Amino acid sequence: MKIMFICTGNICRSAMAHSLLEKMKENEDIEVFSCGVYAEDRR
Repeated sequence: MKIMFICTGNICRSAMAHSLLEKMKENEDIEVFSCGVYAEDRR
């Protein structure tokens, strides 16, 4: 099973949810990911 947490910038909400689920999961068959849907190019 794959679970992806998505938020705007992948700075706090989805990254925190990803980390918490990684620590709580008991089944190694679960893959956890996080991503953001909006990023600024700060060059």
